[in-house]
Amino acid sequence: MGINAPSITNDQDGIIYIHNVESSAIRTEGDLENSGLIKIYNNSNVGIFVVDGTLSNQETGDIRIKNNGADAISLSLATLENDGVILFDNISGLSLNAGSGSLSYNNTNGTIKGNGQISGSYFYDSGFISPGDNIGLLEIFGYRPTLPTYNMEIVGSDGAGIPGGYDLLTLTISNSYLLQGTVNISFAGEYTGVSQDTFYIFSIPSGYTGSFDVINLPTLPTGLSWETIYSTDGVKFVIDSMITWTGAISQDWDNPSNWDKNIVPNENNDVTIPTGTTYSAHVNSNSIIRSLLLMPAATLIIDQTLTVKF
Repeated sequence: MGINAPSITNDQDGIIYIHNVESSAIRTEGDLENSGLIKIYNNSNVGIFVVDGTLSNQETGDIRIKNNGADAISLSLATLENDGVILFDNISGLSLNAGSGSLSYNNTNGTIKGNGQISGSYFYDSGFISPGDNIGLLEIFGYRPTLPTYNMEIVGSDGAGIPGGYDLLTLTISNSYLLQGTVNISFAGEYTGVSQDTFYIFSIPSGYTGSFDVINLPTLPTGLSWETIYSTDGVKFVIDSMITWTGAISQDWDNPSNWDKNIVPNENNDVTIPTGTTYSAHVNSNSIIRSLLLMPAATLIIDQTLTVKF
């Protein structure tokens, strides 16, 4: 059986490990205070069940609930105060089920990681949200943020390398809210970015207002750039490869000042040559680009070799 007590305290050096019990792994009708490590693998029942009390995960606290067959954390007339790390990876049930009369707080130093659903009337977040142990999908109901930090990883699976492929959906907010806080995005594995790949990282089907305060994106190969798109139902990040000839300075293809992004195109770039520029483009060295769009009546002079990959 699991742990059932009026109140429970796990100190900083404490370790609680519970595997496959025939009841809630940990149940209390009082307070649970954790400053140490709690690891629960409970295939058929609730991980942590708190009734009429407070689950307080301190700054040194680390709660990991994996492969759970029911709710990872269930609150009944209870409160979650998270200042440490909580990781969910359920096979069924809710990651956090804050029932009627319960409140959940992910405080400034707190981190919520993992997969699944966080459900409840209100989930107050001023800490860190990191969907997945590595890559994952996390859905939050009743979301109420105050300058949170989102740490997101993308791997470029499910369409990486296919132009315009939607590669990852990591965080769904199921209520309308005001965008705010900091977004940190990094690449995982060997993926470094592919032209026109699209990452639909924030899905907000109920709508939103505002924009993020800070967005930190990973470095891309030369010639590629990020575009942040605030669409009606979420926020996506697109790897942009488009570059357009301006001919503002001269005919010289190799002069960055003649291009709208102030770089000379390379094999990663989709190049457009428009009409009406002051100077026509003149390729006077061996060059390679990804694709070429020559608008009607536009002029392109090629004295050397211009290789177009697609």
